[in-house]
Order: sequence, then structure tokens, then C-alpha cells
Amino acid sequence: TATGALGTCNNGTVSGVQSVQCASQPALVCGELSGRRVAAVACGESHAVAATFDEAEGPGAVFTWGNGANHRLGYVTDEGALQPDPKRVPWLTAALGDILRARREGSGMASGRKSSTRLAQRISQLGCGSRHTVVLCQGGLICFGADDFGQLGRPSGSQQLIYSDESGGSVELPSFASVPALPRGQPQHEVTAEELRSRGAGSGEATARRISCGPLHSAAVSAEGHLHIWGLQLLSSQDEPPTLVAGSGVRQVAGFGNQRPVVALACGAHFVVVSAEVEHARKTDAEVGLRRPRLGPSWSTVGPVVEEAWRPRNLPPKDEQELLHHQNLVRELERSAQRRIEREQREDEKRRAREEQREKRLQ
Repeated sequence: TATGALGTCNNGTVSGVQSVQCASQPALVCGELSGRRVAAVACGESHAVAATFDEAEGPGAVFTWGNGANHRLGYVTDEGALQPDPKRVPWLTAALGDILRARREGSGMASGRKSSTRLAQRISQLGCGSRHTVVLCQGGLICFGADDFGQLGRPSGSQQLIYSDESGGSVELPSFASVPALPRGQPQHEVTAEELRSRGAGSGEATARRISCGPLHSAAVSAEGHLHIWGLQLLSSQDEPPTLVAGSGVRQVAGFGNQRPVVALACGAHFVVVSAEVEHARKTDAEVGLRRPRLGPSWSTVGPVVEEAWRPRNLPPKDEQELLHHQNLVRELERSAQRRIEREQREDEKRRAREEQREKRLQ
């Protein structure tokens, strides 16, 4: 809702557990979420997860409920039990978010940088698979739950469970949790979190911007526009079905990056769909003879340029009416994207103002 409250409804059944009360109309989610503003929410096959906003009183938290089998709810105890109401995951703390940020940015925390709660929103996105959960926190990934198909992004033999920051603090993860690293650039081989730490903090780990989960796999987009996947083996040849192999870690999909950045993604049962930006061929004014107006910034070369729309060769040329309709659609999309960006910027400014007020009160 507009106030940050969360409501749910269901068909009266939860996979793998006893029947629950049917609710055809949305009902307010209570439990430990009562009175808290929800920033992100995700639903799996039989469990749900929600994260609250960072407030002036303190950072937000992660709450889970539903079927607790395979530790998909993140509870160290009561594994497999039904959790009817939202309950906080205790080990997902602000300190873990600080460590994830410091792991990418280097020794900034030791050199006097403020806590990660100064950012607009510490936990920005959530994802649920059939039996696992993914949290996007401070640009880093936290996975917990089942790992029989590599859903945690943990390479074979990786047993790292204790993470330390530059100030000497440490956080111990449960055995069913992992914080996989996204390699920066175009690696020639799979890079583990331990290898990134051996190179030095901030030297090889990318910042995650978006995540999505399928039943047995997950995908993430880095700030550079690279696509990363882990879990169910999807990078097989066209003649081979997806392979059920565990322990392969995070893998980067070739063909995406700075020249073709991924801007949106979604995971299906055995596939990933992405939307990527592509630079179109362009001609100068002298070559075209006229210049079509374009809203917003444009990729440009030397001299004034205009866009030349790409079209498959087997299709006939567009007539004037179809071309005009296409141009109007493109302009409307650009206006919509610009409005969305401005709205997000205003929301970020408001969140930063709240964080600054909180910091002043703590001083």
C-alpha cells in the first residue's frame, strides 16, 4: 500500500505442508511486520520474503514466512517447520551489508567511510526460487536455502562461512547460506569469492543491480551490464537439455556488457529472458539529408548524427504511416523512461535526506 503495508491472499494450500486458511481477498500481513514499511517482497512456491525500509531509527530487516524446509526461510532452528507469520532472519544484519560493501570497495571502512546505512536503501531487491532465497544487499548477493543444484552460487569445495571487515568485526554465516561474488569484466574462468579476496578488496568483484530467481536457478545483472547465472546448468548447447549439476558457482553469460548492457531480466522454469540495449547504426546529416528530433542524450560520433532504425532484410520497407507510428511509440517510450528516472531520483533524494537526519540525531 501507499503506507508500506503488505497484504496477501492464497488458495488455501501450501506445497509440502498442511492446508492453510483460504483467503480470496488480500489480508494485511501481521506478525513482526506490523507497523513496518515494506520496501521489497518476493514469493516462492511455498514461502515468501519481505524487506523493510531503512528508517531513522535503524536499518531495515528481512522477514520470511511459509514452508521452512531446506532452510529456505533462513532460520537456523526449526528447519522444515511451517512459519505462518513473518519472522525476522536474525543473521541478516547491517554488519553483513557493510562487509559486502567493503569487500567490493576496498578498505574504505577503515579509512573513515560512514556505515552502509548512509545509502538510499540497504536491501533493494529480493528473489525466491522453489526452495531458496536471494537478497540483494549493498550491491552484494546473499543466498540461503537448498543447494542441491547449486542454488547458492557456491563453487564445489567452497567452505567460507566467516567474513570479516577492515575494523576487525566478523559475521559467521549459517551452513545453508552463501555470499557469491560477481566477477568484474570478462573473466576467462569462474572466479570464487576466495579468489577475489586474495586479489585484494575492490579489485575484481562487480556490483549487482538486479536479480531474478527461477525454481532451481538465479540470475543477476552487474552495474557493468553483464549477466550472471547460477544453479541449474542453462549454458548447454542447443541440442542438450539443462543439466542438473551442483556446485558450479556463478557463471557469466557471454555477449553482454558495456557494449550490450542488460537492463532487465526475468527467470522462467528453465530459462532466462533479458532485455539489453543495442547501439543502432547511424548516419550523418549529410548522408541522410535531414535530421529527426530525438529526446534525451544520444550516443554520438564526430559531427551531428541521427538514428537509422535496424530492420531485418527479409521484411519490406516501412511505409510512411507505419514509420510515423513507430517514431511516436519510440518517443513515448523515451518520455516514460525519463519520467521514471526522475521519479526514482526524487525518491533517492528523500531517502538520503532521511538518512542524514538519522545521522544527525545519533551525533
